[in-house]
Amino acid sequence: MHFNDDIFRLLQEFIDANQDQFSSIEETVEAFMDQQNISPEAEDQWDETEPLLAEEESMLLVRKASRESNRTKQKKMLKQALKLWPDNYEAELLLMDDDLLEQLKTYVTIEKRERAKWLKTDQAGWINWEERHYWKFKGIYAEFLLEVGLLSAAQEQFQDLFDYNDMDNLGARYGLMSIYARTYQWDKAKRLLEQVPEDAHDDMLLVPLICVSVLTQHTDYAYDLMQTLKELNPELGKLFRHEAAPIEMIVKLGHPGSYNLYSLESLCVALYPLIPLLVGAAYLYPWLKHAYKSKAKRLPQTKSATNVIEFPNAQTKPATDPLAGIAVSPREILENIGLTTFAAFEKVTEAEVAKLRGIGPQTMKQLKANQVTFKIGT
Repeated sequence: MHFNDDIFRLLQEFIDANQDQFSSIEETVEAFMDQQNISPEAEDQWDETEPLLAEEESMLLVRKASRESNRTKQKKMLKQALKLWPDNYEAELLLMDDDLLEQLKTYVTIEKRERAKWLKTDQAGWINWEERHYWKFKGIYAEFLLEVGLLSAAQEQFQDLFDYNDMDNLGARYGLMSIYARTYQWDKAKRLLEQVPEDAHDDMLLVPLICVSVLTQHTDYAYDLMQTLKELNPELGKLFRHEAAPIEMIVKLGHPGSYNLYSLESLCVALYPLIPLLVGAAYLYPWLKHAYKSKAKRLPQTKSATNVIEFPNAQTKPATDPLAGIAVSPREILENIGLTTFAAFEKVTEAEVAKLRGIGPQTMKQLKANQVTFKIGT
């Protein structure tokens, strides 16, 4: 037996009829496999009396190649797979070398090709089995863009995935929430959680939402979410046993093969794409640590209306990010002209920055709150 169109059709029918009985699509698929007596290894097995389709044989070669440690042998199998099925993007991706620019070119080329084919379908989304080949690639592409820091492009891909899949089987909501956090889009982050009320207690969504709430000074909201997170995840305290953000631990545990919900691993998976925030915004980790340990109904606030919390021994001047708390659009304007460090700002006057198109009084106020100093002069 092999995974031909009949099996896929039966699987789709089983999902349609039984998905309400299971908590996730993965559990539904496992139940189908049990019913059909299909083992996880069955993908590499087939009835030799039944001819394989070229696509199926190509995918079998890709799976064998993915387990091959010898790169030369691996490439040979992948090239054979592409001869059988020239549009096998999994083979194309595995053939890529380490050059990031070349990798991006490959992804863009595949996306254009697969999208052209998708436009000829019903465009119903994930629910249409014919389209899933395209949506799975979009998921891989979006994760790549997020990993290399191309956040606007990644957001576009994740948004497509989210919009065309009511059940969000590929987890696009997590990518979107991470991007909203890193780009200070608090309104969108909050709205996203409201769009998926069934995930209101998902620690992997709460973590980035708390972070962006802190950095955009919605601290009461962030504090309430932190108390919810404390109740949900009993291992949260392990993140705050350190003087500084435990980056090494997050990197180590942020890519597990599998993990339990509400665990240290799930927290690290949520924090891994937020490492640039933890490193660049010196205020963030002390706030999170203080909020976790605080037993007050609300954290103490300064006399100003900014909702910024005073921390014992915390640095009052961000160590590496003078742009902390600045909205996405003005932040990009400043970044594009090289104003990304305290030293860079010391080479321009306040008037020169204020005259930039897209830089308004609120941005100037935030720069001063970050203790940015300007060149003296006119």
